[in-house]
Amino acid sequence: PVKISWSPVTGLTVDFNNGTIMNTSVASVLAALGGAPLNTNVNWGFNSGTGLSANVQTVQVVNCVVAPPVCTLTVSASLPALSCDGPNTIYLGYGPQCVTATSNEAGTTFQWFMVGNPVAVSSGAEFCPTASGTYYVVATNGACTASTLNTPSVIDVIDIRCGNNHDVPRGTCVIF
Repeated sequence: PVKISWSPVTGLTVDFNNGTIMNTSVASVLAALGGAPLNTNVNWGFNSGTGLSANVQTVQVVNCVVAPPVCTLTVSASLPALSCDGPNTIYLGYGPQCVTATSNEAGTTFQWFMVGNPVAVSSGAEFCPTASGTYYVVATNGACTASTLNTPSVIDVIDIRCGNNHDVPRGTCVIF
C-alpha cells in the first residue's frame, strides 16, 4: 500500500508498505514546483516500467481523504471606554446601547451568549442587551467558528437605571 499525505504546514510524506520512504518540507516542495504563486490543486499519479516486457499493471485507490480547509475566521466586538471601567462596557441607561460584531470573512453569521448561560440571547452582528451580565459572540462561516469568549472583546453590561431589580442600589440614581 502507498499513502501520500500533503499538509501546507508540515509538507509531503509518502509511506510505502507501512513505512515512510519520503518526508519533504513545504519549502522543498515549493522550490521543486517553481515557487509561488502556485495552483492549489495537485494531481498525483503513478507510473511503472517493465523494460521491454509487457504485463498488466493497475492501481486501486482505496481511500481518498480531502482535509477540511484551514480556518482563518476571526471575530471581534468593541466599544470605546466611557468611564474608568474601560472599553467594551455598555451602561443600560447611558451611552451606546448596542455593539456590532465584525469578522474577517464575508457571509459570517453571529450568535450572542451570556457568559455562564449557554442559551443564546441574540443573533445577528448587532447586539443590544437588555439585562446586566457579560456577553460574548460566536461567529460561524461554513465549517469555521470563532468566539470572543475569554478575550478582551467580551462585553460587560451594567444597568445604571434607577429603580428596582437593577445593579444600582434601591433609592440611588446615577446621574452623568
